[in-house]
Amino acid sequence: MQLRSAGNGSAGTQNVKLVASDSWTEGGISYSNRPALGTSIGTLGPTTTNTSYSVPLTVSGLTGELGQHLSFGIASSSSDGLDLNSKEAGSTVARKLVVIFSGPGALPRRGGRK
Repeated sequence: MQLRSAGNGSAGTQNVKLVASDSWTEGGISYSNRPALGTSIGTLGPTTTNTSYSVPLTVSGLTGELGQHLSFGIASSSSDGLDLNSKEAGSTVARKLVVIFSGPGALPRRGGRK
């Protein structure tokens, strides 16, 4: 996952987690109705202002999820949260999910074919 910090960085650790339900909508979500987060599948931190980061996500955490709609959440382990750019900031600084498969047999199988 590629992210870019905005505003202040954070001395804390940010945990990337799968969101338990994809039933939320961008216009309808708020802190009070946020969906539950699963276990951590990647970590980031500490961070500095206006810096790009690549966060490797664990393969085991994504097993069984590929080929589906995925929602990710970020939870801080400290009171020093992190400001991130959103899609409204433009494509050059907005967050991205980049999937790279490497090694023999790394491509996921679909329909019994590689």
